[in-house]
Amino acid sequence: MAVLPFAWMYGDPAEVRERMEEEIEPKLKIGMGRELRNKRRRIRALVKAVKSGRLKGQR
Repeated sequence: MAVLPFAWMYGDPAEVRERMEEEIEPKLKIGMGRELRNKRRRIRALVKAVKSGRLKGQR
């Protein structure tokens, strides 16, 4: 029997939601970690620029 393209949507809505959360949660954690690294990198670059005197007039 062929599997319907949206067969995962059928059944108990609570189970579908749990399955979707289990799939999405690790991806969200990866994304939050990436955002945190990017923020840290941006802050380090700004601090370096301030220390070198490139951002004197922007206080």
